[in-house]
Amino acid sequence: MHSTGSFEFHSHTHTHTRWDLQLPTGPDRIAAISQELALSRAALERRLGYSSDHLCWPQGYYEADYVDAAVKQGFNYLYTTENKPNLRTGDPLHIGRVVTKERSAAWLGQRLAIYGSPLLSHLYTKLRKS
Repeated sequence: MHSTGSFEFHSHTHTHTRWDLQLPTGPDRIAAISQELALSRAALERRLGYSSDHLCWPQGYYEADYVDAAVKQGFNYLYTTENKPNLRTGDPLHIGRVVTKERSAAWLGQRLAIYGSPLLSHLYTKLRKS
């Protein structure tokens, strides 16, 4: 899929572990997150010959120390499942993505139309939060 140019592959951590549920905030958790990200990057490099500076947080979850660890590992674009519009002037360390699990193509088409418009995406995310 990659060699045809149709797909890109990016890090999604190595084991999808929610380290906030495993370890308290502190150096041990930072070390675990850092190792997780390094292993993910190494797996992509070993299998594909490259790794990118994009990272999708598993389940969309992250905390400030996760972001710090990712930036130190060389990731410049971090994706989450936050319900927010993505604007050109937005923060590349907090990019929202649409969760499509068990959704129809029609549902996805509607969301792409909504999120493709800055005005509609702003109104939609405001309504969802209220």
